[in-house]
Amino acid sequence: QRIGRTGRVFEGVAIRLFTKQFHDAYMEEFDPPEMQTAPLEKLYVNVKHLSGKLPEYQISPMEKRKRTPKELLQLTAQPPDPSAIESSIEVLDQLGAITDRSEDAELTVLGYLMMSVPLDVHLCRE
Repeated sequence: QRIGRTGRVFEGVAIRLFTKQFHDAYMEEFDPPEMQTAPLEKLYVNVKHLSGKLPEYQISPMEKRKRTPKELLQLTAQPPDPSAIESSIEVLDQLGAITDRSEDAELTVLGYLMMSVPLDVHLCRE
């Protein structure tokens, strides 16, 4: 059982298959956030679709507009690296899921398919 739950929910013992010295010297206290380590292509497609449904927000007294997917992803508690977002946009453009790499790009039929099926984006193309 995970050490985080052992003793917190009920009595228990955590058995590790490595020494305490190894744990203290090489193991991180927490895993990095998944949004900073996982591929963002699928998430970007979903955010792209949902961003079109969000209301506009006030930028200045004279200007209102919708937030872009990049802006929305940067508003998360632990945002992904901007270069990872750019890489995912490039992959989606190469696969044909979006019309181009600009913020105004639209989702293609393949992009909507990627959003609706529980597969990696590369498998949707095959």
